[in-house]
Amino acid sequence: MNLKDLKVIVQDALNATLMDGQVVDKRTLAHEVVTANKGAGDSDFALACSYQAIQVIAGDLIRQVSKEEVEDVTQGILPGFKYVRSHYSIVREKSPVVVPILYMTHEELLLKVVELRAHGYGALMHASELEKYATGIGAIAVPS
Repeated sequence: MNLKDLKVIVQDALNATLMDGQVVDKRTLAHEVVTANKGAGDSDFALACSYQAIQVIAGDLIRQVSKEEVEDVTQGILPGFKYVRSHYSIVREKSPVVVPILYMTHEELLLKVVELRAHGYGALMHASELEKYATGIGAIAVPS
């Protein structure tokens, strides 16, 4: 098994956990994957390495969920909405987690609104600056 295969297994476990309507954090996800795939002859060292590798992958996937929240991704959209997702990446107890929207508190939802608006404002400011740069590029000597 290589890292790519492991990533598929972790992604499947993440999706299954979300489909069950559960909160996902990297430690719990790592535990679920290792427990489900325990083989004969596992040593404590191999088990510890497995948990570390899976936590890294799980962390990457959780960060990817956060990144997708500000991109135009059509997967995971709540039925009846064009942009509202069925789950969001938030921070609980100083740890990033993916939470089904039905299990987010009102405060968490409002914090996500503020975060998304900040991303939007940042993107608008970035676009304005880039436009200003592009407009003035004719007057600037571009190194070749």
